[in-house]
Formats: sequence, structure tokens, C-alpha cells
Amino acid sequence: MSAAESCVRCHGLGYMPGKNKPICKCVLRSIFRRCLSHYRAMADQHNPQLKRKVLMWHFRSLDYRADFWLTARRSLAPHEFSIFRRHLVAGEPWFRCCRRVDRGNFYHAVYRIEAKLGRAFKETQPYALYPPGRY
Repeated sequence: MSAAESCVRCHGLGYMPGKNKPICKCVLRSIFRRCLSHYRAMADQHNPQLKRKVLMWHFRSLDYRADFWLTARRSLAPHEFSIFRRHLVAGEPWFRCCRRVDRGNFYHAVYRIEAKLGRAFKETQPYALYPPGRY
């Protein structure tokens, strides 16, 4: 977990002393971004011509991708999941995702989604999606 040094809440420490939720949102967003980059790497390495040696690793990558998607679906409200699906996973520009929302409010929603999913990926039991290397 890496905290942003420019964070005004935790000042790069990663936690907020004296709060009920000690992990700062910059850390949760970092967790989400690491899991998202691992998800994209797994999607890019999809090979329809599998050999016997690669088959087990391929199923693990499919399991990770499915757990990533289903955790996001369960954790987010329908309008948040739409932004997640269209902007964060598919990469559509902000103005195509939400036509009635201005840019600032859209990106505030994206940051809330990233923090919410970062917490969900970290706290999923019995097998958390973060860190991706241990999945």
C-alpha cells in the first residue's frame, strides 16, 4: 500500500490518526489502481491456444478477473457500476459516460468509486484481491 505524498488528509502517512477508519482514501485508491492494472494485464494475456502447462495459470487469471468484476458489481450502486464499467474498465471519456454531469462532479464520483472498491478488494474474505500477486 502506498500513500500519496501530496495527500492533504494523511500527508503521505497512509492513515488518519484519531478516526474510526484509519486507512486513508489515497491508499484505497492506490489499492484499486493496482488491482485494476492486474485485471487489465490478465485480460491482455488471454490466449485462445492454450498448452497444458499454461492451463492452470489461465484458470487462475480467469478466476481473478471474475472475482474482480463480481466484487465491483456487488459493492457499487447501479449508477456507480455504470461509471466503473464504462470509464474505468472500457476507457471511455468522461463526457460519454455521464451526459448530465460536469467534469468535476464526474471525477469526484470516480474517486469515490475507486476508494470504495479499494476497500472492498482489500477486505474481501476469505481471499482478498489485494495484493494481486498472492491471489
